[in-house]
Amino acid sequence: MPIPPVNPGANALAPQSAPSQQLGEEEFLNLLMTQLGNQDPLNPMQSQDFAQQVASMNTVQQLMGANERLDSLMLGVTSMNNQSAVQMVGQNVIARGNAFEHAKDEVHDLRFDLGTEADEVTIRVLDEQGVEQATIEAGEGIAGQNVFTWNGRNEEGSPLPEGDYTFEVIANKDGVELTDVTTYISGVVEELRFDNGYPTLLIGGAEVTMDSILRVLGDAADADAVLEAEAEVEAQDESIAPDVFDPLA
Repeated sequence: MPIPPVNPGANALAPQSAPSQQLGEEEFLNLLMTQLGNQDPLNPMQSQDFAQQVASMNTVQQLMGANERLDSLMLGVTSMNNQSAVQMVGQNVIARGNAFEHAKDEVHDLRFDLGTEADEVTIRVLDEQGVEQATIEAGEGIAGQNVFTWNGRNEEGSPLPEGDYTFEVIANKDGVELTDVTTYISGVVEELRFDNGYPTLLIGGAEVTMDSILRVLGDAADADAVLEAEAEVEAQDESIAPDVFDPLA
C-alpha cells in the first residue's frame, strides 16, 4: 500500500494561535527559575531580591483582580444611575444652568446665586446665536439664592419671539464685578437621552446632566403645591426675603 507523500508546508500553513501578551503566574515562575539556574555563581541573587520579585508578582495579580472588581462595580453604579435618571422624567426640578425655551407670552423665573450681596444686578437675555435681546436692571441682590421674574419682553416693552435663550447675571459691589455668581434653571424633565452611555435630561429645551440637579420638587402638580406652600411661609417670615429660593433645601 503506497504511503501518501508528506506535504512539508502543511504545518506551516496551519493557523497558529496568537501568543498571550500577559505574563501569567506559571510563566513568571518559569522565568524566575530560569533566572536562578543561570545566575552568576560568584554573584548569586540575594534572598531579599528573590522575595522582592515574588512580592511584585503578587502585587500585580492583586491589582489585576482589583481592576476587574472595579469594572464590575462601575457597571453596577452606571446601571443604578440610569435607573434613577429614568425616574426623573416628568419631575419638576431645579438645576445648574442658564438655558431656557421661551414661548409666546410666557414669563420666566431667572434664578441665580450670589456669593456676597451686590449693589446692582444686571441680567442679560441672549438668543440662540448669542445676541443680546434684553437687558434687565434687577436692582440690589442679596448673598445667596435670588430669583427675578422676567415677563419675556425687552427694555422697550416688546415681547421677544419664541425660541431658545440663555441668560447671564452681572453683579457689582462697590463698583467691582462679582465673580462668584451661579445661575439656575427650573422646569419639568421632558425627556431622557443617553449620550455615550451617560444620561442627559431635557428641561425646557435645555440639556442638563444628572450631577447638575440640585432639587427635585416632584411632578408638576406636586411642585406647584410645594412652591405655593414655601411662598406662604416666606411671606410670613420677615427674616426671609420674598425673592429668595433655596435649591438645596
